[in-house]
Amino acid sequence: MFNTFIIFIIYTILLILSTCSAISDYKYRKIYNYYTYTAILSGLFINSIAFGWQGFYLSLIGLFTGIALVIVFYIFGVMGAGDVKLLGAMGCIGGAGFVFHVFIYSTFIGSIIAIFILFYKKESVLDSFKKLLYLLIHPFKSQEYEQLYIPYGVAISAACFIKIYQGII
Repeated sequence: MFNTFIIFIIYTILLILSTCSAISDYKYRKIYNYYTYTAILSGLFINSIAFGWQGFYLSLIGLFTGIALVIVFYIFGVMGAGDVKLLGAMGCIGGAGFVFHVFIYSTFIGSIIAIFILFYKKESVLDSFKKLLYLLIHPFKSQEYEQLYIPYGVAISAACFIKIYQGII
């Protein structure tokens, strides 16, 4: 009974975090720190209360796993800091295994979103390939090309919803 209640709390926090982050990233192109930092503190607190020191350590491992999975994308300017903190917060709440699955799912969802955005902008595949090749050769000169904004927080949030749905069923 206690474990079911803790899982309910964890899923509720993750759903609230995902919803707020997706809306703010889509509308304002920003994931606010008070979403991510509150979620990190909530994850540390709930896992520490439920599982003691082991829960605290596992939350920290999940936090660092989430950040480690995407920090390279942030360094190269592909992803914003809010996306990195969002994935870290999800790892802090759900654990390292949870955040790894969310990362894998969000990669596929983010790719689909990027394809739709390219079709919406009516950009040719050749132009997109040239941009990609240029960014691979000159990763720190990405300002020379117009940045294609992809609301990756939406992809991360959708992946979180999918993972929670898988956990329920």
